[in-house]
Amino acid sequence: MGTGFENPLQRLCDKQRLAVYGAQADMGGELKLVRKFASDYDADFAMSELRSAGIPAIVLKDDAGGMFPQFQMIEGVRLMVREQDLKRAREVIEDS
Repeated sequence: MGTGFENPLQRLCDKQRLAVYGAQADMGGELKLVRKFASDYDADFAMSELRSAGIPAIVLKDDAGGMFPQFQMIEGVRLMVREQDLKRAREVIEDS
């Protein structure tokens, strides 16, 4: 029998897991971490660099849909690419 208590942290983790799995399906496979950033601004800039180089990329962050940006400091903001693009993506990021 349930306690009636719903754990909001678990709900956030479930949403993050769904977001990751959805991104993997959209990008055609398992995603690999290119780099972690301290803020979504830096990660978005790096993602635009990758996309302009023809590399599909996605930014994953856990900030409760923007309501708690301070959550980004816990795990950082992750820039992800397909496994086959990882080496080239790291080269592009290092050069920018």
